[in-house]
Amino acid sequence: MKKRMLKGAVSIILSAVLALGTISAYAAESEDKNKTNPENRTSPISDLFDESDINPEYIEWLENGSQGVAPSMQDFSYLSESYTKYFSRQNYSALQELPEKYDLRDTGKVSPVYNQELLGVCWAVSANSVAESSLLDQFPHTSFSSLHTAWFSYRGDEEEEFYKTNDPYMQGGSNGFAVGTMAAWKGPVFSEKAPFDGVNPQNPDEELRYTADYHLQDAYYMPTGIYGSSDSGIPLDITKDVILNYGSVAILYSANNENYNPLTYAWYNDEYENTNHVVTIVGWDDNYPKENFNSDKQPENDGAWLVRNSWGTDWGDEGYFWLSYEDKTTVAGNTYILEEADNYSNNYQYDTMGWSYSMPTNAENPKSATVANIFTAEKDEQLEAVSFYTTDVGTSYSISVYTGVEEGQPQSGTLKLENQTGTEVYSGYHTIELDHPVKLNKGERFSIVIELENPNYTSPVAIEMCITPTPDYVPQYLGNGGESYAFVNGEWFDICGSMADDAYVTNVCIKGFTNPLPDSDSAVSTVRFSEMEGPIPDGTEISLSANGTEEIYYSFDNSSYEKYTSPITIDFTAGENVTLYAYGVDHQGNRGNTVEKEYTKASSELTDLAVQYGDKKEYYKTEDFTEKNIYLSKFDDKVSFMAQGTDKIFLDGEEVNSADWNEKVFTSPGKTTVKIVSEAEGKNPTEYVFNIYKNEISFDYENETIIYDQDAYTVKDENGNILASDSSVSDMIKNDEATLLTVTPADGGEEFVNFIPSRFEIEPLRIAYMYNIIYKVFDGNYMVSTNPDMSDAVYIIEQPDFVVTPGVDLYIQRNATYNDFKSQIYHLEVPQRPTIPEVNVEKISSTSVTLQSIDGAMYSSSPDSEWQPSPVFTDLAPGTKYRFGVALQATYHSFMSEVYVVEVTTKNPDDYELGDVNMDEEINILDVSLIQKFLVNLVSASDEFDKSLADYNQDGKVSIIDATYIQIYTSRK
Repeated sequence: MKKRMLKGAVSIILSAVLALGTISAYAAESEDKNKTNPENRTSPISDLFDESDINPEYIEWLENGSQGVAPSMQDFSYLSESYTKYFSRQNYSALQELPEKYDLRDTGKVSPVYNQELLGVCWAVSANSVAESSLLDQFPHTSFSSLHTAWFSYRGDEEEEFYKTNDPYMQGGSNGFAVGTMAAWKGPVFSEKAPFDGVNPQNPDEELRYTADYHLQDAYYMPTGIYGSSDSGIPLDITKDVILNYGSVAILYSANNENYNPLTYAWYNDEYENTNHVVTIVGWDDNYPKENFNSDKQPENDGAWLVRNSWGTDWGDEGYFWLSYEDKTTVAGNTYILEEADNYSNNYQYDTMGWSYSMPTNAENPKSATVANIFTAEKDEQLEAVSFYTTDVGTSYSISVYTGVEEGQPQSGTLKLENQTGTEVYSGYHTIELDHPVKLNKGERFSIVIELENPNYTSPVAIEMCITPTPDYVPQYLGNGGESYAFVNGEWFDICGSMADDAYVTNVCIKGFTNPLPDSDSAVSTVRFSEMEGPIPDGTEISLSANGTEEIYYSFDNSSYEKYTSPITIDFTAGENVTLYAYGVDHQGNRGNTVEKEYTKASSELTDLAVQYGDKKEYYKTEDFTEKNIYLSKFDDKVSFMAQGTDKIFLDGEEVNSADWNEKVFTSPGKTTVKIVSEAEGKNPTEYVFNIYKNEISFDYENETIIYDQDAYTVKDENGNILASDSSVSDMIKNDEATLLTVTPADGGEEFVNFIPSRFEIEPLRIAYMYNIIYKVFDGNYMVSTNPDMSDAVYIIEQPDFVVTPGVDLYIQRNATYNDFKSQIYHLEVPQRPTIPEVNVEKISSTSVTLQSIDGAMYSSSPDSEWQPSPVFTDLAPGTKYRFGVALQATYHSFMSEVYVVEVTTKNPDDYELGDVNMDEEINILDVSLIQKFLVNLVSASDEFDKSLADYNQDGKVSIIDATYIQIYTSRK
């Protein structure tokens, strides 16, 4: 259809007036709609917000697409100075008594090395490893799920509002993320509840979101490194002291392979780089030679951290490496202190994401602040503890609690706890048990008021803050007022609101922890036990405490109670289980809740165990360990054992050091039993038995025949049949265990046992669907075929990964080697690409096309071009035919789908009448409105607005006159 002029006499002046009236009305409406969201408020402390204080690494991370380890929004570099000043003043003597060398493996307080495989969850692995470290002495098999931490740090209404990511397992994270997640009681959970798979991970069940097998009580933030250019070693010593007393510490650094020496397992970054990896410090050596680092980049002094990585035991020194004290990229990490999950029953909190940023509230005295949270009691309870963060070293605090408070007035109502004071040496997250509990009635408001005083750092308040996508953005879930307050210039102000165009404060980081109100209907402290429930050594002394109580009573049978006066000695003489009950009584004689703890006699158990022989190295789970068999060929005679644990360890009766490799030589053929024993006073000893079978016979592994000296020996199978040398043993080779043989010496010597090795077993293969590969390092001995009989088999060239074709099953076999029979044929089922449903075209204009939006789909402007997440294509040529591609993205469990091709021809303005501005083949008031919007800059010449069709009078411009002509035309239709 050709363009044509609309005809009709019209007064230009009248047209202008009509048009102006319409446009003015529209402009007023638009202005009202585009005002700042009325729910958006400005935080009362916004004037104190300095965007330049945001961690530059975090800004760079956002600008670079948020890939890799997420730096903290908060820059913690100041902590080194704070620690140095504080401990210099304190003359902290303990720091002067630190050993020159220390290794947590020597005390068994390190869990086995982890392999994160293809996932970007190093931060979650490190956090959970640190959390495990403090528990291993009592619970040697503790293993927490890093998958749970990663998933629930990013998935959920609040989490996704704080930061939106397509893939929580590849987004990366920070120590602060992990602290915030665990402080919210989202974990840690045992690994079996959310098992780890670094190739095909399964998302944890939603019901596990607020599941925690232990509660995080404290998380200490460490100094970043040596402060300034001084000779002070205090920042290093602080980290050492924490490792010595609490366990391992998480730390960030730059894993730039150019700065790693694989021969000495030593890493040193001599220049500042952004961090990209989180690892775990488990020890140190002040005398670690600086010469061990790369010769072209060496630190000035000796000394390094012993670090546990998360790249498996095949990397580095069995998963460990050394990181120079002087590394320029290290960033403060954390240590975690946990308690039992039944210490409190309810967590009143607003700051689900935790400490995001630090702020002052008082310009005149920026080191001090008074802040509060107001909560509403869900039921009749008693408040027993509160938690908050301290942003400095040596921060002093005062806690007050009010009940029956008015909305927005934290210090109204009744003062129930007044100024409970203390000082926190370490910066970080802290849980403080109240001097006495506070009774809460269902439905009443109560407030927790915290006064903070920092010695050095001028931002004492830890806040939850999110980066906003637009200046008028208001969070829906994180918090938008009526929850957190700051006392500023003698008044309480709701702290929630915008800080700048791209930041929004949601809450102050204060939590309250409650337990049920006792039957006495009075708040009486719950009794605390000095030892967690579970395994403990015989003779352990258990102390009881309950803040604010007059007396504590305990019983072993919940009937005959006696007054607690001194620590209780647990005696397992009568049995392996003891249940202890206790309750407190306050000054008015009110009885508190009865607490029950069941203790069992501990077994002395290892935390890690491995053996090495020939070209094999095997690691074992120590929990429920069963007797193991090790088979040595005729040409191997050495086996090395590594046993790690918290107690004394004996190898065949000789005491050995934890985590050391100890070699034993086996020259005599037959069976020899080796016992590793872990034992400690008051614990049941545990034996780990290995049967070592040493062969005198040998095999031709390729031809699968037995070889031995028939003049010296007679060899019989399990049924007593004699096996001749060079005879085939193919039918006797088992897949899962060795076949035992009896060997009788011809000289009348004692007969002994030898064995036919089992076939080499190919471990279960996993397909990494996102990369179209098998996740496995193949050596040059593997063959692959697409036929079950291996008829067209070819060698897999030695490579870490093998590319697969969707829908084409593979058959893989490992050939015989000098010490292994060939494997069975492994059938790998390779699924087809998924199909994608028909894709509709939602919208077509002259320069754009919008396709149907499909969850999980990606789009391209042609089947061979780059993919994009949006179904909208712009800047297209008018009247042109395009072939768009649509495909479902690959997931952890499926390949990318087949590509669905959509053919679309963009609209050509020449085919539409003048006035049909949006080219919908109809001239109506919508076209008038579009011109009006265009004239007040509310739309631009784009997909829905064609300037050539809007220029009705063909004067080369779009004006009010054009809108008037079209408006008159539509009114006459």
